[in-house]
Amino acid sequence: MVEGKGGEGRKTGRVLKVILGILLVLCVNFSVRLVHLPEWQKGQKLFYAAPSHPLMTTQDAYYYLRLADDYLKGDFGGRDLLSPISKKPYPFSLLSLVAAGVSRFTGVPLEMVAFYMPVFMSSLMVLVYLGWGIALMDMRLFVVSGLIGSVVFYWYTRTCFGRFDTDSLIPFFVYIIPYCLFRFCVDKRWQSRSAFAVLAVILSSLFYCWWLPARYLLFPLLFITYAVSVFFVPSSRFEKYLKIGILVVVAIGVTTLLLAYFSIIPRSGWIGHVMGYVELVTHRGKSSLPSVASSISELIPIGYKGLVGKIAGNAVMLVASLVGLGWLVMTRFSRFAFLGVPFLLAGASLFSRRFLIFLTPLFALGLGFFICKIVDFLPQRKGDLWRRSSLIAAVVLCLCMVGDRAWNTFIPPRNLSYHAWVASSVRNSSGSSELMWSWWDYGYFLEYYSEKRAFVDGGSQDGLRIFLAAFPLTAGNDDLSASWIRCFALNGPHFFWSVAKTFGSTEKAINFLADAFQSPSELSNLLKKYGVNSQPPWLRRLFPAGRVYLYLPFEMLGTAYWWYYYGTWNFATQSGKHVVGMVLPSNLPIDRNNGLLNIRGKSFPLKHIMTYAIKPEPSLFLVKSFEKPSGYTLVLGKLGSFLVDNNLEQSTFFRLLFAPKSSPRFHLIRYVPHYAGMWEVLPVR
Repeated sequence: MVEGKGGEGRKTGRVLKVILGILLVLCVNFSVRLVHLPEWQKGQKLFYAAPSHPLMTTQDAYYYLRLADDYLKGDFGGRDLLSPISKKPYPFSLLSLVAAGVSRFTGVPLEMVAFYMPVFMSSLMVLVYLGWGIALMDMRLFVVSGLIGSVVFYWYTRTCFGRFDTDSLIPFFVYIIPYCLFRFCVDKRWQSRSAFAVLAVILSSLFYCWWLPARYLLFPLLFITYAVSVFFVPSSRFEKYLKIGILVVVAIGVTTLLLAYFSIIPRSGWIGHVMGYVELVTHRGKSSLPSVASSISELIPIGYKGLVGKIAGNAVMLVASLVGLGWLVMTRFSRFAFLGVPFLLAGASLFSRRFLIFLTPLFALGLGFFICKIVDFLPQRKGDLWRRSSLIAAVVLCLCMVGDRAWNTFIPPRNLSYHAWVASSVRNSSGSSELMWSWWDYGYFLEYYSEKRAFVDGGSQDGLRIFLAAFPLTAGNDDLSASWIRCFALNGPHFFWSVAKTFGSTEKAINFLADAFQSPSELSNLLKKYGVNSQPPWLRRLFPAGRVYLYLPFEMLGTAYWWYYYGTWNFATQSGKHVVGMVLPSNLPIDRNNGLLNIRGKSFPLKHIMTYAIKPEPSLFLVKSFEKPSGYTLVLGKLGSFLVDNNLEQSTFFRLLFAPKSSPRFHLIRYVPHYAGMWEVLPVR
């Protein structure tokens, strides 16, 4: 009886330690995010669209917010009136559904729920570290890796306040599903095996509803993880044959994908969808259309410095983690092998930094294992207290080195209150029949605040749409820009192929459209000039009726390198023009005698220095010129300065931004200097 009580006491002690470990990890996880909350309060004027309506720190958040708002209104249909692709996630977006449910149950405004949700969702990662601490037979590993994983900078950027996106639970599903399969394979009791099998299926279903690309990960996570265990987990004859059969199917599938990747077999059905994701990540896709992947920073490969800065915080920590992972493989291979699929996903970081989200738990487990094992090598004669003290000191040191950047980096919202005010200036007009035109980065944001369909957003930014969206911004003729915007906003992007088919090439189609939009009265002569004798059936669609709005934020100057490149895309050479556009602080080191601007050790020869005056109305005034025809133009403003090259200076985008009332084809609706403007794009009179 005494022994029984002792055993029960030890079990109670272990449970208490687990609870304390969970609480410790949660405290660190919340604190590294809560420490930045005062900065939100200090910047409330800029960071909140209205009281209790904070702005989001990612553009994608506005897509999920809009879906959540639809769910609150009872709209669970599959049609999306504001999306360019007109479809909602099937069967629903679990993220948006949860946010809508919490908002309805608590009465808290939806934006406030979305603001806090990422931080709470991130806390579920403690279950991942707990599970794999149990699986790898070291409960210290659970606490140490959980603490380290909570402060990794890249993980913090994906789970900070306002990061209302699916990122917060993606690694949770990717790591917890293999753990359930591990328990299903190694547990002896059928009750336990059944429970973990059911849990794996439930979690997989939730993952499918949480993140759209999860449908391509579920087969590897479930079946490959299970089947590979045939090599190191004893199985019954039936189960062994089942696993071998799955491996054969996997081998056939992998071979099929490789053949499709190298274009040996056609890419139809699901193969084509998978290849689309693969080529987006590996940057291998070839097309006469521009590839948006080149301009998305998350799809750019991560180098050594980026890996250290975003994950490890210090080169020593990275090396220690790699050693720890190697140590785990050598000493716990039969268990660590269940993490094979997450390991491969983490390895994809070499092609795309987006996959760093899968690397974070592996980094934390590797570094945690390294610390625990190094402490085990300390002399036993000094006692457990000294070992525990050494472990605590090592963990604190690692938290400081790995988490320094997360503790000290505040992530503000992507759009500020003035942007939201400008975007909502057309909200009360007739709705989804009117369209919004801007660069794709702002599509979701505009759909949410204007309640109008965007021509292109983050879910529809294919090569054709980004070319069509950017072209009128790069043009130097306002009639061309306005008519182009109206034509494709109201007809849709595929109207471009109708024109190209008539003229036999995209280059001729673009030239014809440019001439037609600049000289609409000369259409008949233009058709003859281009060798078209009869009027095409689509001709009346060149100047359609309808209402279209243009939204331009000043920050687009800083991304002009890419959107100008796409807007000047040459379909024959498959290239465009890059330009220089920079948003700079007000106080700049300018050599006014020689006309040189020095930025981070690089000199820019200036052609003009201008001042951006706001009163009596926004406009540019020449301050000084230099005899440098190939030089840059520096615009000095009250809240900041702007550097542009000659090509960008001649664009419609630049002219509207700094002289918003200068064009009769663009009627100014709302404008905030240094932030953004909204125009109605008027038809030809």
